[in-house]
Amino acid sequence: MPKGPLVLHLKLEPKLWTRAQAYTVYESEFMRGKLVSPILACNPGNDFVAALIARLNEVPVSQLDKPWITTGNYFVAQMIEELKPDITVFPSHYFIPKHFTGHTYKGDGPIYCQQLFGETTKAYAKMSFWDKIKKIRGKARSRKMRKDIQSG
Repeated sequence: MPKGPLVLHLKLEPKLWTRAQAYTVYESEFMRGKLVSPILACNPGNDFVAALIARLNEVPVSQLDKPWITTGNYFVAQMIEELKPDITVFPSHYFIPKHFTGHTYKGDGPIYCQQLFGETTKAYAKMSFWDKIKKIRGKARSRKMRKDIQSG
């Protein structure tokens, strides 16, 4: 097994990845405001991605919540707002043309793939009793965050 970081080299529309910076995509400009997908690509040693990893390393396991809140879409959006990094945020239809709420892109712009989120496709393993309790708590927290996102 090779040592060192796992590096994926994608041959995906080279004109998309033109600068040494981080890249992400809006989850949906129409449904949930400024939420973004987690980082899609970045240059080696990217300062923003290093900051994301450092901040995640500080989160106690007991405070982990739904993935989209604690480590994904909401977390990355908050970090973009806070740190204002050099980042490209692609329009959602590039990688998420069909949002889990049913909103579907109808334009003629490019669609490169369909991202399938683990939580919304129920791809994660069956939940334990304690995970169900955490899910109930998470739903209440999610409702509050949605209100915060919509009002702010």
